[in-house]
Amino acid sequence: MRRERPCYGAAMTAGERVQALKTSPVFGGLPALEIESLAAPSREVECRARDYVFMEGDPAEWLCMVKSGRIRIVRHSKSGKDVVLELLGPGEIFGGVAIIEKRPYPAAAQAMEASIVLKIPAQALIAVSERNPSVIRELALMMGRRLRSAHDSMKSLAVDPVEARLAATLLRLAERDGRRDQRGLALPFHLTRQSLADMCGTTVETTIRVMSRWSRDGLVLDDAGRLIVADAERLRAWIIVSEFVAGHYPPRLVITAHVHLLLVGFMLMMVMGVATWMFPRPAKDDTAYRPELAEGVYWIMSLATALRAAGELLAGFSPSPALSFLIAAGGLGQVLGALLFVFNMWRRVRMPPAALPR
Repeated sequence: MRRERPCYGAAMTAGERVQALKTSPVFGGLPALEIESLAAPSREVECRARDYVFMEGDPAEWLCMVKSGRIRIVRHSKSGKDVVLELLGPGEIFGGVAIIEKRPYPAAAQAMEASIVLKIPAQALIAVSERNPSVIRELALMMGRRLRSAHDSMKSLAVDPVEARLAATLLRLAERDGRRDQRGLALPFHLTRQSLADMCGTTVETTIRVMSRWSRDGLVLDDAGRLIVADAERLRAWIIVSEFVAGHYPPRLVITAHVHLLLVGFMLMMVMGVATWMFPRPAKDDTAYRPELAEGVYWIMSLATALRAAGELLAGFSPSPALSFLIAAGGLGQVLGALLFVFNMWRRVRMPPAALPR
C-alpha cells in the first residue's frame, strides 16, 4: 500500500493556492483574508496511480482538493471487494464532512492516475467555518448532491440488471466530465474495467463481456484506455430495454409503459379475435394462411396479457423477484404473440386471390 508524497515538482505558490481555492464553490464567497488563512498552511502532495491520500478509518486531519488527476472514493468490504462511491476530478473537494463531524474518514481516497492534491489542515478549516457559516452551508449542499447520487446508485445496485447499471454509470460520467468531439463524449481520464465493475457492483468478467459487445456495436469506443460514449441515445435505450426484460421500470415509464403495453395487448387480442372469426376455415389449396395458428396466437396473447396484468397488480403490494419474472414472462409472451400474428397475416396478404378462404 503506497501513500502520497510531498510535491517536490512544480508546486503552487501561495498566490496560486489562493486562486485555486477561489474557484471552489465552498470557498469562493469568502473574504480574501480568510482564503489566505486557508492557503498559507496548506500543502501539496503528489500521488501515483493507486496511491492512497488517506485510508478508511484514518483520523480526519486534512480537507483535500484535487488540483490535477483523478481521485476515487472507495470503501473496502470484509470480503476484500472494493465499492467505488465517487470519482472526483480537478477542483473537487473531499474529506470535509469528517472534519466537521470530528470523526474518522468513512472511506478511503485513492488516486486513479498520477494526481496532485492540495491539503488544508483541519484546524484551519474549523477556524474559518466558525467565523463564516457559509462554508458549512456549501459543504452541506455539496454533500447533498453526492448523497442523491449515492442513493440513485444504491437503488440501481439493488434492482437494475448489470447492463442497465453499466450504461447508467457511463452516461453519468460522460455527461458530467466528458468532452465532446467528432466521435462522441470522451472521458478525460483512464477508466479500467475493474474500476467500472467496482462502481457498478459486478465482476470484471461481466464488465469486459458487456463492454466488448457495446464496442462491436459502436456504442462505446476505447481510445488507448480512455472510453468514448459514441451513441448516448442507444445507450439510454439499453437501460430501458434491460429494465423491461427484468420487469423493472423507472418512475417516468410507469404510466406510459405499463398501461400502454396492457392496452396494446388487449387491442391485439380484439384484432386477432376478429381475424379468427372472419377467416374460420382455409381453402383446400391454402398452404399459407392458417386460422388454427391465429387461434393459438389469440390464446397466447390472452394468457400473456393476463399474466402481465396480474403481475403488475400484485407488484404494487409485494415487489418480489417472482412477480418481476411473471411480468417479464407476460411481456415476452405479448411480443411473441404479436410477431406470430403479424407473420401469419403477412402470409395471408401474399396469398393469390384464388387461394383466399371462402
